[in-house]
Amino acid sequence: MHLFSIEGMIYYAISLVFVKVFHELGHAFTSKRYGAKIPSMGVAFLVMFPVLYTDTTNAYALQSKYKRLRIAIAGMKVELYLALIATFLWSFLPEGALKSIAFIVATTSWITSLLVNISPFLRFDGYYALSDYTNEKNLQPRSFAYAKWFIRYYILGLDSNPPENLSSAKKKFFIIYAIGTWIYRFFLFLGIAFLVYYFAFKVLGIILFLVEIIYFILAPVYKELKIWWDKRSEVSFNKRNKISLIIHLFIVFLIIIPWNTKVSMEAVLEAINYNEVYSSKPGQIDHIYIENNQSVKKGDLLIKIKSAELEYYISKTKLELENLNVSLQRSTANKEILADIFVLKETIIKKQNELDGFIKLQKTLDLKAPFDGVVLFNNKFKVGQYVNQKEVIVTIQDPASLRVIAFCSSDKTKYIKDNAEAKFIANSVDIKTLVTSVKNISTISTLYLEYPELSSQYNGNIAVRQSQDKQLLTEDANFKVESYPVSNQLNIKNRVDGVLIVNGESSSFLTSSINGLYNILIKESGF
Repeated sequence: MHLFSIEGMIYYAISLVFVKVFHELGHAFTSKRYGAKIPSMGVAFLVMFPVLYTDTTNAYALQSKYKRLRIAIAGMKVELYLALIATFLWSFLPEGALKSIAFIVATTSWITSLLVNISPFLRFDGYYALSDYTNEKNLQPRSFAYAKWFIRYYILGLDSNPPENLSSAKKKFFIIYAIGTWIYRFFLFLGIAFLVYYFAFKVLGIILFLVEIIYFILAPVYKELKIWWDKRSEVSFNKRNKISLIIHLFIVFLIIIPWNTKVSMEAVLEAINYNEVYSSKPGQIDHIYIENNQSVKKGDLLIKIKSAELEYYISKTKLELENLNVSLQRSTANKEILADIFVLKETIIKKQNELDGFIKLQKTLDLKAPFDGVVLFNNKFKVGQYVNQKEVIVTIQDPASLRVIAFCSSDKTKYIKDNAEAKFIANSVDIKTLVTSVKNISTISTLYLEYPELSSQYNGNIAVRQSQDKQLLTEDANFKVESYPVSNQLNIKNRVDGVLIVNGESSSFLTSSINGLYNILIKESGF
């Protein structure tokens, strides 16, 4: 698309201005139609971002709420009409600048109209539409004032008169709307703060982040608490606010009290004694002495492989060695060729060493168990079948020697200590939960992930990218944690992926949140 270029960015800016100009003209012309004058139109700034505006305050003089409602939603209607037209044009326009412009107009109009302007919690079109529909002027300040009085009345017991007398239905509406607006704005401004932080220059991002948090979140809370403190002499304790106070103290208690921290990590369960057996040389399976899942002892013969090429060289070398021995016997009988005896003997020694090497190599084709354990044999291999050096013919492991390898993020390692109790929960329902104990916590983060099943490329949760040498390079700092079973030994057939849950040190929600925010800021700032 042309959007991803300097030319495309210019198109985007022009298209955005075009859409917003028509949006505001929609308000202006609709107001003019119903006789409401427009005192001004211009540019305002929202979080340092320029936005167009149209002053439609004179619309409140209209007696019909439906006329006021039409004026409020006129901008959104214009944007939706533009979106429909642009979407229609985009569907058949050829590739090029015009198609990109149509796409920009369509997406911009749909998103801004449906996700931004329609919201009643900010003073955009959706807010004024709701205000007109309910016939409530100054909806937000009145709702905020009544909700603050309600909270002070029920929490502090301040027996002051409400800001205004309302019906029971309007009381509920004002309180619900005010609380909904506060929650919406909290997450909105917090989200904007994070977006500014991640997409702006780091130092500037941190400054703007702090401004967002302090000005839009902490400052209003501080002002309200200051009012509570100033009115402390008017506080009266009764049954109502005592119950409220107990509830809030309980919530604070839950936030600050240290709870046992459960640390969950991506993990695999594997046997320590684990070996994949290959053939040392291409050949044919001559005999199979084992079955799948059969228990074997160290040194037991598992599979015998024969190599026709190796047998040929052995037979050829033996024949050459016999001929050399015959020649040596004849030489010793003929004293005239005694000079050749030394050469023959050296040749015989070399051939014998060559034969011994072939025989030794042939013995390696007898696949034997390197330790006591259970063999995992692929039944696709049959007698007489050809195998090469790259094929795993037999896997042997000791099911009694299990360990769990887990990977912990840097912000959670401080909660894990040696000998901490843990549980391994396999993703497979056939594997029972295994009780383990943490024995080793790496102090160096893992650079390359050795377990592909845990990576994001194989539907795991550890973010990785492929390096130039085809290895899985971890994106974040992950520290290896080794844990060993203390009970419930399992007889696993292969490596099992799952989750390791460790009983970590106690930590409160408040402490964890502060530490998490601190780690993010340090990590992303580069300090």
